[in-house]
Amino acid sequence: MMSNLFSIFDPHSSINYSFNWVSLIIPLLFFPNMFWMKKSKLFIFWLTINQFILKEFDNFKKNNYNNIYIFLAILLILLTINFTGLFPYIFTSTSHMSITLPLSLSIWLSIMLFYWLKMTKLSLAHLVPLNTPTTLMMFMVLIE
Repeated sequence: MMSNLFSIFDPHSSINYSFNWVSLIIPLLFFPNMFWMKKSKLFIFWLTINQFILKEFDNFKKNNYNNIYIFLAILLILLTINFTGLFPYIFTSTSHMSITLPLSLSIWLSIMLFYWLKMTKLSLAHLVPLNTPTTLMMFMVLIE
């Protein structure tokens, strides 16, 4: 019997349904172990997914191939954490603002800093709307 509709959001709602904090650790169990003698079907599936995603990222690789692995790792961790939310009575950690806000702001800020430091002229050009008269461009950058 459910007495409260929001009891799923309580991490200690019941002895039977206290999987909310365990959902942080559950995704680690989904990562296959590569040190077994015989590769499991899950590990082979995981390798094919990784190879497919890396082939998609091959178009973007220039000099720094390691950046692709960072974004791939973040993508796969978030994907597995969100898949644990499919289990009943689990409110995943990525639904909390305390997890998603720092993660999204740090990724957004790092991308913005990268573009401002490496491509300053292009970043400043994005602050000026299209078809702005040349005499107003300086002021539009300051306003924006």
